[in-house]
Amino acid sequence: MRFNRLDLNQLVALDALLREKSVSKAAERIYLSQSAMSNSLTRLREYFQDELLVPTGRKMVITSLGERLAPEVKSILISIQKVTQIRETFDISEVDAEVSIIVSDYVSSVFMPAVVRAVALEAPNVRIRMSILNGSYLDRLDRGEVDFVIAPENFTHPAHPTEFLFQDRFCCVAWDQNAAIKAGVKFEDYQKLGHVVTQIEEGRTALFEDWFLAKYGKVRRIEVICLYFSLLPSLVVGTNRIATVHHELAKLYQSTFPIAIHELPVEMPIFREYIQYHKSFGSDQVSLWFRDLLHRVAAQMNSGVKQ
Repeated sequence: MRFNRLDLNQLVALDALLREKSVSKAAERIYLSQSAMSNSLTRLREYFQDELLVPTGRKMVITSLGERLAPEVKSILISIQKVTQIRETFDISEVDAEVSIIVSDYVSSVFMPAVVRAVALEAPNVRIRMSILNGSYLDRLDRGEVDFVIAPENFTHPAHPTEFLFQDRFCCVAWDQNAAIKAGVKFEDYQKLGHVVTQIEEGRTALFEDWFLAKYGKVRRIEVICLYFSLLPSLVVGTNRIATVHHELAKLYQSTFPIAIHELPVEMPIFREYIQYHKSFGSDQVSLWFRDLLHRVAAQMNSGVKQ
């Protein structure tokens, strides 16, 4: 279909090219052959009378016109996606759809199993695609590539709606035969013992480190850094090390590993997780249903959190 002499199918190709800055990667993104994508780039260059992408060494760089086009094209495609999801009647049990969501491994362990079970009961034809929270999640949300993100408030995107979902508290876990812990974890124990922590980004550990340093002016003795929150309980087993863990996660793994759960010897604020979705999809029927389901599942979790 053409509009103002432009084949509208080329907008999808243009979006991919401007995102990837590579013909081959753009082709992979939208499942075209590299030759077909090269042909699309040629046609787009002719239409806009601009190179759009120019080779510089081994890379391709977007032209100034391409930079101006990128957000407009993204906005158009998001609007088209929104229109295609409108239905006169809505019965979630009959809907065939996929919901994509970005979560941390903590959320995937303690929260998502109950969500998956609820979806199976209410919407057997709805598929869930989960991906891990990493450095690109905010860009993916902003580009409309993912339906939802669950993250702590200070990890949310300021341009998109945010709703409180559930809360948890932190505790300390240790091997249940840790001889260094006599009667609970005291502050001096917390200072003296080695810690196992999670690194959420390259060179940056979880926000607890910043909070602890600001509150007490001291640095914990970090001896092991791992990739995932869900590894923390297992990595203290057989050692005198301890880990600061979300309480729901600790309870989950207490039946699997020989660990003891202790109260923290420091007062730490309640940990809260939030759901985010793209501002253009707030009224989408599947989005409304899924958010309601998340809140219903979260309400059960919130009711068991010690304040």
